[in-house]
Amino acid sequence: MIRAGSRPAERLAQTLTDPTLPNPTATTLTQADTLGRLLEELPSQFTPHPG
Repeated sequence: MIRAGSRPAERLAQTLTDPTLPNPTATTLTQADTLGRLLEELPSQFTPHPG
């Protein structure tokens, strides 16, 4: 489950270093938003622990 979530992080890292993108800022921000949404949803996938 977490392993599948690494793809948005990989795409974000690629956009930061890809000099061929026509609009690297917009692409990077889009990828950052995708990763942020994934991280916000991640806690709901686990059962809370008491205490």
